[in-house]
Amino acid sequence: MKTAAILGAGLMGSAVAWPLTDNGYEVHLIGTHLDGEIIQSSKKDRFHPRLKRKIPAKVTPYSIDYSLTIYKKNNLLGNLIMQLLCVINKKRCF
Repeated sequence: MKTAAILGAGLMGSAVAWPLTDNGYEVHLIGTHLDGEIIQSSKKDRFHPRLKRKIPAKVTPYSIDYSLTIYKKNNLLGNLIMQLLCVINKKRCF
């Protein structure tokens, strides 16, 4: 299965998840430091509070902190992307 990661769980980032899942992708929806409520709701009820609809079954919501840990541990992202995530999250990761 193909996998896509979307950074930002707001309206635009989350809306991209539907066509991706419709086209066979498994989606990692990564919420930034601004998306805590969205990620919590998406994990708990599979519901996006701003879009007011259920998220697709192939979407897995993650907090930015969890994503940084997992992606770094499994070496799934290159240094450039990892640094971008760190800058967005306003943390020193290296």
